[in-house]
Amino acid sequence: MIDLKPFCGKDETRPYLNAPWSKGDYTYVTNGHIGIRVARRQDVPETEEFRVDLQKVLDKAATEAGPLGSLPEDIPAESKIECWECGGTGINTCPACHNDEPCETCEETGLITESISVEIAPRAYVRAGYLSLVAALPNVKMDLVGVENAHYFEFDGGIGAVMGLRNPSAKHVPLKPEALGEAVRG
Repeated sequence: MIDLKPFCGKDETRPYLNAPWSKGDYTYVTNGHIGIRVARRQDVPETEEFRVDLQKVLDKAATEAGPLGSLPEDIPAESKIECWECGGTGINTCPACHNDEPCETCEETGLITESISVEIAPRAYVRAGYLSLVAALPNVKMDLVGVENAHYFEFDGGIGAVMGLRNPSAKHVPLKPEALGEAVRG
């Protein structure tokens, strides 16, 4: 059984993303950037709480998808770097009152995740951390042709979509056509 926890959000302002939910024959989970659907899990109840219409997002992504192919094998790992907001201290000093306040950007850790983009098709970028989560799914095949919004994927046990980036990150891995699946070569 696929562990859904890595695909949950961790957002206090959108708590409805922080746990999977069921609707009809399926169980859904999203962190707001990656969404997946699997067969209904009995341990995940339906909820009346507001949820994203993830099925609508998945349907649109599937409709816009090109041929599915294998993901690049050399997805770079995102690492932790010093927080730009607090300079790595985890604390900000208020310029008006000079009181120390917890840094919300790094959640008081002094570290943030360095964003790395991976070009998976010409001018189609996905954040490396999200691509790594998708790549960990069993027998995943993904739309590598390049669409503006979400990249559709299928895996043993479900389907999903991962949001693309409009532009590459400052740290970026360019397209390597030889690393892509057969579906986009020919």
